[in-house]
Amino acid sequence: MELQQKEDYPNGIYSLEEDGQVLAEAFYTWNAPDHLVITYVRVMPALQGRGLGQDMVHRMVEVARAKQAQLSATCGYARWVLQGMDSK
Repeated sequence: MELQQKEDYPNGIYSLEEDGQVLAEAFYTWNAPDHLVITYVRVMPALQGRGLGQDMVHRMVEVARAKQAQLSATCGYARWVLQGMDSK
């Protein structure tokens, strides 16, 4: 599996791909240079429940930390993952 990034500031996508097929994606936007928002997370239905969506959200956390940016989510799933991380 290979992680790809496509960004056309302020919007971007991280995608997890294998053999040219997209397995999971995390869509994001920069509301400001220091505020990253996860707008949508999508996982191929056949692969749901295997942690790929969580992996995508965790990747976005790493990006925000590296850029010292605030991170939020309008995607309900991403908010749920982030809340679970905050409670640990």
